[in-house]
Amino acid sequence: MYGRNGGKVLVTPPLQPTTFISTYKTEPEYSIAYVAAEHKAKEIAIRRMDPRLSSNQPPGARNSSEKPEMTRQPYPGVSGVTVQPAVFVTAAPLANPVPDYLPYSIFVTVCCCLPLGIAALIYSCSTRDANFSGQRELAEKNSKMARTLNHIGLGIGICIIVVVIISQIVFWTRLRTYI
Repeated sequence: MYGRNGGKVLVTPPLQPTTFISTYKTEPEYSIAYVAAEHKAKEIAIRRMDPRLSSNQPPGARNSSEKPEMTRQPYPGVSGVTVQPAVFVTAAPLANPVPDYLPYSIFVTVCCCLPLGIAALIYSCSTRDANFSGQRELAEKNSKMARTLNHIGLGIGICIIVVVIISQIVFWTRLRTYI
């Protein structure tokens, strides 16, 4: 699948929804609040809470000293909470990356013009990042700026070197005429 900038886009498949049900151990004296609305269940809960009525319990009923385990729903009438999984869309690196001119930027920084070389180096690194994240338009813009700065820095460096060589030649020739 290709994104809007021409880069590949990886789409993870959606996961199945997961249902979470909370379970709580409740004390007998609080069990009436979570018992269903049926009349018999209410009577049993009331008998468990009142120690005077514990002798009148139906056969098979639990003693009030026992602690029953009950499954409590988070909200009345809801069986659980359904959680939808997150879908992550990640951009893949460009299939045909834009040139970043990093070696050219290093050469201009070291040999020709330090300030323009550093600026070109920053744009070259930005081009690499845009290539890796699949942003073709940004990579092209940064690549063009790095190339322009490199050309200007190389031109300035060559001009400075030529001026220095010419000035040295003139200096040494004038020095010989005076000697």
